[in-house]
Amino acid sequence: MNTQTRIPLPRLSLELIDRYGGSPGYRILSNMARDGHLRTEIVNGRHYVLEANLPAIAADLGLVSAAEVSAPARAPHTAVEHAAA
Repeated sequence: MNTQTRIPLPRLSLELIDRYGGSPGYRILSNMARDGHLRTEIVNGRHYVLEANLPAIAADLGLVSAAEVSAPARAPHTAVEHAAA
């Protein structure tokens, strides 16, 4: 069973507005989901977006830069790395 939070597609626009300050309308998001341009899960015939995917969706929609979203966490520098730099 998936324990991640699912956001129903009709609420996606509101979530994006709350978190990123903007969003295309529901119809555009719905068309994107139907056409396979939006990563969704279908449960009982309804589209859901995983909450963990919101940053990537926001980047795909141009609400944030891709660099802000996918900067991978890096281990802290070690003294050896500082000396080499």
